[in-house]
Amino acid sequence: MLIQCTKKGCYKSTDARFNKLTREVICLECGSPVTNISDYTRRTLVSIGQILRSTERKPFQVHCPSCKGRRDVLLVEGGAGALCSVCKEELRVSGAVLHAIKLHQAEQKEEE
Repeated sequence: MLIQCTKKGCYKSTDARFNKLTREVICLECGSPVTNISDYTRRTLVSIGQILRSTERKPFQVHCPSCKGRRDVLLVEGGAGALCSVCKEELRVSGAVLHAIKLHQAEQKEEE
């Protein structure tokens, strides 16, 4: 859906994206929020999939149900479990994933 940017100096028509966290429509040309967007337009952007997605992807991030985001995993002493790196809540992670995280962190330490 083409939306015209309202920022002075831009004013371009662009495929804007909806930011779910801030509930703003973002211009892809200049990166600034577009004002005067109706709730109907916001819902339309979500329904057609024009959502601003995070470009930062890291290996072994797990969805945390407490803080509702993809977070890095901290291993518990002895490797018996995993904690969210932000809220420190216990995460339910399978043994195979825990083992892979241990190997990945060991490789990271060797590279440093």
